Amino acid sequence: MQRGENISWLDLVAGDHGDFRIQDRGQLGKVVKELSDPAGQHPTMFLFLGRAVKDEALNRLFAKRVNRTISDGTISLRSDSATRASDSPILIADGGLDTVAPRLNATHVGTLYPIKWGEPGEKALWTIYTRLLFLFCDVICIFADDFPSLDYIADFLVFAAETGTASILPVQVRPAVVIVLGRDDSASGALDFYTRLAAHPDRTTDMFSVIRTVSLDKNRGKVSGRYGRLRSVLQHHHSLEVRSVHRARFSARDLNALFQAALKHTAETISKPFDHIRAMRVGNEVVRDLHHHMTRYLQLGTQSKIQVEDLLPSTASACINDHYTPEAHLSDPKLIFERLYRTPLLRAFQAIQERAPMLSVAPEMACKRVLIGMKKFFSILEKGESSSAQIHLIQIMSQSSLFCSVKSNRTCLWCRFRSPLHRMGCGHSLCDICVWKFGTPASDIEFRFTLHQCGICLSQVPLVVDLVPPTKRITILTIDGGGVRGAIPLEWLVLLQEKLGPQCPIQDLFNLIMGTSSGGLIAECLAALRWDVPTSSDTFDQLVRRVFRHRLQGSPGWLCYSVLGTIFKWLTWWLHDGLYDANILDSVLREISGSRRIFDAAGPDSSGALISRARVGVVATNISRKTSAFVFGNFNSAHVDDTQQGYVIVRPDCDSDEPFLWQAARATSAAPVIFPPAYIRALGTFQDGGLKWNNPANIARHVSRQIWPSKKRPALLVSMGTGTEEDRNESTMARTEGTHGQLAPHFRNVFKDGFARRTLHAWLSSLDGEEMWTDLLNQLDDKEKADYMRLNVPLGRKASSIDNVSDLDSYRNLVLCHPSTSKMVAEVASALLISCFYFELLGTPVGEEGHFRCSGIIRCQPAARAIVPPLKECHGSRPMYFVTDKETLGCFLGLEDICPSCSRYRKAVSFRVRHPDETITIYLRIDRNRQRKISGFPDTVSSFVSAQGLASPFGTPHHGSRSVRSCEMCNDLEHSWQQQSKKRGCSPPKSLRPRKMTRQSPLSAGAAA
Repeated sequence: MQRGENISWLDLVAGDHGDFRIQDRGQLGKVVKELSDPAGQHPTMFLFLGRAVKDEALNRLFAKRVNRTISDGTISLRSDSATRASDSPILIADGGLDTVAPRLNATHVGTLYPIKWGEPGEKALWTIYTRLLFLFCDVICIFADDFPSLDYIADFLVFAAETGTASILPVQVRPAVVIVLGRDDSASGALDFYTRLAAHPDRTTDMFSVIRTVSLDKNRGKVSGRYGRLRSVLQHHHSLEVRSVHRARFSARDLNALFQAALKHTAETISKPFDHIRAMRVGNEVVRDLHHHMTRYLQLGTQSKIQVEDLLPSTASACINDHYTPEAHLSDPKLIFERLYRTPLLRAFQAIQERAPMLSVAPEMACKRVLIGMKKFFSILEKGESSSAQIHLIQIMSQSSLFCSVKSNRTCLWCRFRSPLHRMGCGHSLCDICVWKFGTPASDIEFRFTLHQCGICLSQVPLVVDLVPPTKRITILTIDGGGVRGAIPLEWLVLLQEKLGPQCPIQDLFNLIMGTSSGGLIAECLAALRWDVPTSSDTFDQLVRRVFRHRLQGSPGWLCYSVLGTIFKWLTWWLHDGLYDANILDSVLREISGSRRIFDAAGPDSSGALISRARVGVVATNISRKTSAFVFGNFNSAHVDDTQQGYVIVRPDCDSDEPFLWQAARATSAAPVIFPPAYIRALGTFQDGGLKWNNPANIARHVSRQIWPSKKRPALLVSMGTGTEEDRNESTMARTEGTHGQLAPHFRNVFKDGFARRTLHAWLSSLDGEEMWTDLLNQLDDKEKADYMRLNVPLGRKASSIDNVSDLDSYRNLVLCHPSTSKMVAEVASALLISCFYFELLGTPVGEEGHFRCSGIIRCQPAARAIVPPLKECHGSRPMYFVTDKETLGCFLGLEDICPSCSRYRKAVSFRVRHPDETITIYLRIDRNRQRKISGFPDTVSSFVSAQGLASPFGTPHHGSRSVRSCEMCNDLEHSWQQQSKKRGCSPPKSLRPRKMTRQSPLSAGAAA
């Protein structure tokens, strides 16, 4: 510590209206940074209370070990230089009990925390000591000569005892109080002091481990000699041993993080204890619906005739796996169980007991056995023999013979804590976190993982999973319904795919693809079957030509045009509940999708691995009077109790009842009058989703937030319509008479405008999704609207029939002949490609003279070599730049920005913000008048810190597992950039800087790379 450095730590500051605030100057963080190994050192904290005598004692006890400093704070903090490199460095806090709170003014530095527990009054400082400082202190030394009397000190200790501790640790882990008696303190005074404390025996013992007095040595001639007894007490205190026994000895890094959490908690309330266990889980909270998942897991086990005793070991290992990340403090497993898991587990065991009264183990006993199992696994973890993830994986693999037949698409049976999103070839499903934690990352693509073996049944069919990076937002494709008019969105897709090129499959650019009716069929072909666009288009043509070839006939051919034949025909349609034979549709759909179920992974690919990438959903409705919406998809809501959305995500309780892909397609395409409803065993009867959501864009927004709750807004939503029809009579009338003219007809033709035709027109008009699209845009602010793009064409004079296969080519020509087609396709393709880029911080922002410098890397997902060439092709040879609203970050060099070793895109950038909560946006500037934001923006820097877990010292849900295989070249470049970015006004490393910002074509840039 430098000579004369200010060591002020905390202040109690008075506001202008009688309010108080706690001011933190960040001194604890500075002291921790001075230590040699903050993550491996476990400090001891001494608190010295007093004034002049206290200062003298500090100078004598730590002579030449505490550099000369200054302090104008209420409470100060420094470290003992002699122990700074030891395993147990000494932190020294000191202050007074009667300091007057200064007035708040502009010169105050640090962070202010408004006190919200009423009028603090004169005891506010005492409360801060009691509820905040005492949590982290091991020994409290109070110097009697610095206060009016021992009665004053007794009042303080009684106040602390009555206020109560904020700790949830055992009573043994409490600070020791040492009253340093002066020359004039008599034995009778000390006796009176203890007598006053004895009036509150229970509270004082709960607050302090011991209260003792130490007299200054009056017989020593030297001033330093008078503190010999106090020095001996400090040297022989047993707090370290006690904390070690109760696993409450925190590292310096953990101490700093817990203090910040405790400081916020103390400012908020003094009526509740500070739960340091939950504070260590901020950013990695226990899932809120754990009892639902545990109930389902136990129910599946008991239904499979597995004894409850056999279900408990993996439950215990699951808790160990959930809490003890590699960075977590090794807290007492009993305390962890009581604070985090006991309540949800007890609810789950009680729910199972209600369904099976003859359960062999009572709920309370089951909880005790889980705790015993946790202690056993914890002992393995504490010895360093295995990580918590390895312990859990070994446990579930050891019981593979029991659980191999237990399957669920509603609870991840790997972790038992979350909803699954990915199904392996064996039928066992797992969640995103388990994929990240247990999968093998790819070397060339961000967040691509391969699971080579199932941890439940040990089968070895590989599954390749693409996860959404934490700082990247969702891209969504929605396709309207419309029967044969599905040729329109297919033509848009063909043109887009041509623009993107064959190396960039369009379905790989979307995280969620949803459709209704014919749009649902297209969505399944792209995402679930992973067909390319031409194959999907050809298959759609064949399907509609077979299905809509002939309507059902109720009479012989020679009668079909007679009155009797017409009657028979209508009777046949009525009896079959549709114009067309549903058996033909069922047969064709079975041929297309085979025995694949909606939750199954796609593939296999050329290597034999199954693929789990884009989520796909189709919209259907039930046949009840209310006509509710249902979504069939290969996803679950992240939260079990998240059901108030106006629709239901279909997921049966029994894994064997999972609908087939063809059944979901049949349900969404069962248009009234055209086809009869679709009956799916164990689920019910469904019909066309177009009755409720023919344009599924809005429902897709809600679904995406259910799957990925942290992604509040999409990076891009592309909606494809099936043509929009304009009433020519009404439009002509509106143009000739203006807005004040009569728009509704005066005369109704009984035959032309009868109920049947009116009903048909109303239903056909519902296929036009433009009104829904307008309603959706009206819900957005102007800045958001740029992220929502619609591809549609007017039908003009083309009939709006949905079953006339002769119009297929005409519908495609509507797209090809539309004057804006080329421009619209180019804009959507460019937006899609730019949305593949996202930003990651390399570390927490660094404070620099009134602002914060943020250093990071712009990355790309999917494969950069599939994205960069078509993006350069879209915009020709003009140079493009990554920019913010205030500064240029760097030139987009295309293939030159791709690492030659691992083939991943990495563009080092650095920018400044005034505050981490300031909103910022990174754009790719195409030219002077055009720019588009990359994925993840606009957002605050603090949101990136949170999403990446950079401010989570106790670990992340994925246990810090890598998202990509390590590349030495990328690591060196990123480390170099991070170090240089700490210097003000730095520029990127030479290997990351543009070599020459010249105008060059994409081909020449590629050749240079």
